[in-house]
Amino acid sequence: MKKLLLGLMAVSLYGCGADSLRRIDPPGAPVPGSSEATPGDRTPGSPPGGNGIGAGAGTRTALRLKGTDAEAFRSVLAQISGARVLVDGKPVDVQLTGGVLELARSGHAWSVGTFALPEGAQRVEVALTFDDYGGYETDAAAGVVNLRIPALRFDAPASYFGEHSHAVVHLNLARSLKPQGRELLMMPDFQIHY
Repeated sequence: MKKLLLGLMAVSLYGCGADSLRRIDPPGAPVPGSSEATPGDRTPGSPPGGNGIGAGAGTRTALRLKGTDAEAFRSVLAQISGARVLVDGKPVDVQLTGGVLELARSGHAWSVGTFALPEGAQRVEVALTFDDYGGYETDAAAGVVNLRIPALRFDAPASYFGEHSHAVVHLNLARSLKPQGRELLMMPDFQIHY
């Protein structure tokens, strides 16, 4: 079973480049390439290496992903390949954290990325896209998780992001992973916590 998971990680490294697999920083740690990347900090301009048109000054805001109800799984591995954030309908830069996420790890919300939330913003829309495939392991089996699904999308008033400077997607693994032939298909069942 572990050989299969190692094989899946090797395929991921081959497809994404070896630098995409790196340690994911604990909450509050600076994002590489930015000395002011702690959630809640005021930041001048947009985070470097983003994917939008820039956001101006604002509050550094974190996006996180947490697996819940994972008792049936020893391991559930996934990667986020893209994040898109619209603030009042306009794209802002998102600095992806990258790396493989171990969603079966109890009590841990993985950093997915950060963005600068401009002052005076009214509404935030978020779309997170998974890499095509992940892996899983239970006591009885191991295999592939098919993650070729539409992006996880949510939107909320910008004020929801203000108190803790983050949004955490709680992904219910017991309800989200459905058998499909010899693999599991991700049919996301999630809640957002701010």
